[in-house]
Parts: sequence; structure tokens; C-alpha cells
Amino acid sequence: MEAVTHTANAAALATLRKAGFTQEGVRRSSCLHRGRRHVNALLALLREEWEAQTRPRAWDHG
Repeated sequence: MEAVTHTANAAALATLRKAGFTQEGVRRSSCLHRGRRHVNALLALLREEWEAQTRPRAWDHG
């Protein structure tokens, strides 16, 4: 699975990392927003990494 967010979006980056995503790279000047260019972070989570996580998931409860 992949995720992309602005590198300045600390809350999104923290949430993705907590979910097990790993930052794989950046796309410099890849997003034009309100007349300014921004850097995007690319994160990914492999199936094996997701399955190896030990925390409970919503569908495990019932």
C-alpha cells in the first residue's frame, strides 16, 4: 500500500508511521497548491509488514 502527503504535514506523517508505513522517498516540487510548489513524502507498507503487526484490528473483534 502506498501513501503520499506533504512533508510539512507532521500529523499525517506521524499517523502513517504509527500504522507501520516506511518513508521510501520524496518528490521534490511535485505538488502545486495555492500557487506554491510543495515536497511530497512517499510512504509504503508491504503486505508482510502489515501481517506481522501484532496489534488488534477492528475485524478481529467479532
